Parts: sequence; structure tokens; C-alpha cells
Amino acid sequence: KSEDFHYDWKGKPIDILHIDGNHSEEQSVNDVLLWSNSVSIGGTIIMDDTGWDTTQKAVALLDVLFDKVEDPSHKKNNFQIYKNNG
Repeated sequence: KSEDFHYDWKGKPIDILHIDGNHSEEQSVNDVLLWSNSVSIGGTIIMDDTGWDTTQKAVALLDVLFDKVEDPSHKKNNFQIYKNNG
């Protein structure tokens, strides 16, 4: 599980984070909260299945925490990309 591995990770910087876990509301939000602090400045977050009803709170968190890379093909293909611009 994502949260189990997170504790072993110990906050090392992540350049590319791909979130594609359990798509429940609780788990998708938990993934964002657990891992977002480890994304390095200039790093990229790719969130899969952003069109699902159950991932909307996680997407809203990412919209606040990071800068969305705007591209119509992302929404069409059910994912979003975010950058940590510091």
C-alpha cells in the first residue's frame, strides 16, 4: 500500500510522482496528502483517473498545492499533470 511504503521513503525528494492507486475518495486524498510534500521543486505529479467522481477531492487538493499543466488532451484522456513550482 502507498501509505506503508511512504513511511520507508522518509521524505526523499521525488522528481516524478504518478498517483494511480485505489480510486476511493479517501485513498486518493490520502495519496496526495502523504506524497505531495516529497515532490521536489520543479517536480511533476501525474494523477490518473481525474475524471472519476471519487477522485475529485484529491484533484481539488492538487489544484491548490501545485500548478496544473493545462492541456485539453489531459482531461480528454482522464489524467492531469501538475508542477511543483515552489
